[in-house]
Amino acid sequence: ALATLRINANGRLDATGPLVEFIGLTGPSRGIDGAVVHFNEDMDPATVQNVDNYQFIAAGGHGRPEKKPITSAVYDPVERRVTLAFAPFEQTDFKKTALRINGKPSKGSRSTGVSDVAGNLLDGDRNGKAGGDAVQLFKVFSSEAVTFKDRDGDRVTLEVSPYDLTRGRI
Repeated sequence: ALATLRINANGRLDATGPLVEFIGLTGPSRGIDGAVVHFNEDMDPATVQNVDNYQFIAAGGHGRPEKKPITSAVYDPVERRVTLAFAPFEQTDFKKTALRINGKPSKGSRSTGVSDVAGNLLDGDRNGKAGGDAVQLFKVFSSEAVTFKDRDGDRVTLEVSPYDLTRGRI
């Protein structure tokens, strides 16, 4: 028989902040209704499920950025991920969206900062120091070709062509 095992936290607590491994948006075709955030270690359920520790912003072409209130944050300790939900909207109504995960306590707010089970705050900026916010930017596009550029200027263009199922060709 085959078994899959995962070793949880041990008696020795680390002193490094947890990292965000992946963030993905969820929703029906052309819609967004939430996000899923994957962490690299076991998280403190109280901080990771605190909706005040997350901020989702959508920006249109000419309008002001809109904050989309997060209605729930549900943590799955086995998968080390939190699923965020907010009121659905059409992704094509906006040009850019961003999800911010709070890595530090905010004064005068109910935000406590996301932390692991050892109490280490999120290392959101991946500088090796706990207490930084993680921010993921998403660009919304709708076209047959899109060009991506990385931080040092390298570019790649992705072209999408329709596929004719009846003829098996483009």
